[in-house]
Amino acid sequence: MKISVIIPTYNRRQLLDFTLDALRKQTLAKDQYDVIVVDDGSTDDTRAVVDSHRPFQDIKYIYQDDLGFRAAAARNLGIASSKHEICVGIDTGILLHKDALRCHQAAHESTTHDIAVNAYTYAFQQHDATARQLIQAIDLQDLEGTLRTFERQKIHLDIREEVYSHFADDMNRMPAPWALFWGCHTSVKRQVLLDVGLFDNRFESWGCEDDELAYRLYKQGIAFKLCRNACGIHYPHPKNETENTDSGLRNLEYMYAKHKDPVILERGEKGWENLNLMSA
Repeated sequence: MKISVIIPTYNRRQLLDFTLDALRKQTLAKDQYDVIVVDDGSTDDTRAVVDSHRPFQDIKYIYQDDLGFRAAAARNLGIASSKHEICVGIDTGILLHKDALRCHQAAHESTTHDIAVNAYTYAFQQHDATARQLIQAIDLQDLEGTLRTFERQKIHLDIREEVYSHFADDMNRMPAPWALFWGCHTSVKRQVLLDVGLFDNRFESWGCEDDELAYRLYKQGIAFKLCRNACGIHYPHPKNETENTDSGLRNLEYMYAKHKDPVILERGEKGWENLNLMSA
């Protein structure tokens, strides 16, 4: 099964360059994957960055007008434009280990059941206060060496590590695995995404569009799988944590209104950590 890598982006040309550079170095054969960058209305030279990578990989650029934060719509455009069986979704600023795509492919090919893959993302707990320290720790010329150091020293681990370890990496033992399915780095078969109706385009601000899709996958009986080997680094970038929290809670309220499942509200009140550790 071949892969389409889908990257929504907005005014992050340097981070996008880092992300595409890591994709150029994948050990998966070039004819086994393509890349789709969906630009959510950038005003910087995002398109020029994409063009600079065309000689090295099969890459497509799609632009949608800037009508607000429309990551869900951008992801849907990428999925609709994809031509391969597996859709790997990554955020701008995710730097993949050179074997990451090969591991995604192997995960889907190793089972006869449809699965939703959570890939392990180092440094995903990054806050603005720790950004400088992280940037100094990441060697862009040796991502594999950086990842080995993080793993060996148990530093800059995925913020979900405690929950993963508690359930011995078996996401399907968790009472609500959908709450940990975050769009920063995942993969699902294209047809499965089409069958559940893709992302909900009514999410037009930060947060929960990935949870809500994962909730529908869960209700359709799709199994969740953590893939530690398909790992990457979340490169630090500025963000408004207060604004994101407020937006996420509003979107969680919309998600509850849509599905009427009290577990969704519990996720908002207790946080995903407590939600996934309870009933263990």
